[in-house]
Amino acid sequence: MARLIIVLLGLWLGSMPAAAELVKLHDFDVAGWEAAVYGDTETGRFDNCMATGRYEGGVDFHVIVFRDYRWALGFSSTRWNLRRGEIRLGYRFDEGQWFSTEAYMESLGGLVLWDMASDPAQVALFRRSRVMDISIAQRSYSFKLTGTARLVSTLSQCVKIVTDAEKGKVAEKPAAPAPVKPRTKTAAKAKPSAANGKAESEPRSSSGTGFIVSKSGHILTNQHVVQGCTSISVSRTGDIARPVELLRTDITNDLAVLKMEATAADDEIARFRTRSMRAGETIAAYGFPLAGTLSASGNIVSGNVTSLAGLSDDVRLLQISAPVQPGNSGGPLMDNSGAVVGIVNGKLNDLAAIEASGSLPQNVNFSIKANVGLNFLDAHSIPYETVNETAALDLPAIADKARKFTVFIACRR
Repeated sequence: MARLIIVLLGLWLGSMPAAAELVKLHDFDVAGWEAAVYGDTETGRFDNCMATGRYEGGVDFHVIVFRDYRWALGFSSTRWNLRRGEIRLGYRFDEGQWFSTEAYMESLGGLVLWDMASDPAQVALFRRSRVMDISIAQRSYSFKLTGTARLVSTLSQCVKIVTDAEKGKVAEKPAAPAPVKPRTKTAAKAKPSAANGKAESEPRSSSGTGFIVSKSGHILTNQHVVQGCTSISVSRTGDIARPVELLRTDITNDLAVLKMEATAADDEIARFRTRSMRAGETIAAYGFPLAGTLSASGNIVSGNVTSLAGLSDDVRLLQISAPVQPGNSGGPLMDNSGAVVGIVNGKLNDLAAIEASGSLPQNVNFSIKANVGLNFLDAHSIPYETVNETAALDLPAIADKARKFTVFIACRR
């Protein structure tokens, strides 16, 4: 089935002679999707990066980015036996507005494909949505979308890396996050099949940041920081590393809570601000970015809240101007008194932004709002402390405060 789809994909795009086919040049996993780089068997010329999510109901979901950064989505099933040719397809995201498009149906492989590259708004919907419904030939299917924001960014990076390599530039293979399995919620009741193993380029270890939220030793961080770890340890500046237990995760909101055996003193606990943030307020982020390159004693950066929502008006996030780097994820975002107002989550992917808007973003970074983190802790009966408005501190004083409750997280796979 997979080989047939690759052949049909090339024919549908008209990207090669009818006698040729695409061959897998390199495979990897990203957010639970099976991904690969494909090229022409005869010339070896790179054609596309494609990811496939496999659903228990027998329907596969394909996301394709071509060498010219055109986008396409597709679905395939060996159970479909529809007439070959153009077909009308309806789709919507998160039970919102229905869209209609002309797709192409290849009856032999049960493959439906359509190009949505000309509309960046559709890509944005796909990136942020949790569920996608499609209607085709009087049949309806609903797919739970998992990791699509990371998937789209990684496929864009994949194209950039491979095309750079063709030009003689030095580039590494795309790193693959540990799998997070996509699932359907309808016809297929869907649980996906297991991924075909880890990508060759997946790191054996990684790091991030977290912060202590209770005297019992609970630590809040991002889910992606601890995803796929076989062992996790934490350490504060000047302390020895100690093992921790992963207690709970929230994939949707990218949150996780760890538990260390040691207790924390009163001044070693982060306290959450109860009042909402306002656009323009001063903030500071503390963490351990670029482990092995920057200082191991922790780094603090300052900036402002630039928006009260993230990409596509995601109200769970704050947009901030404080620069963050790999390794900052999961660290505390603080106001000018040192109270926690968010959990640093990431930055806008430069390649995806260039592809969508044609310009390079500057200091577009994001934090999960504190109330989202508190709801997560409440849901799992994890204790935490809040604080009312207190006097403003200068940046060195905020750094001294954060250093006591912020931890370096080491993940080993």
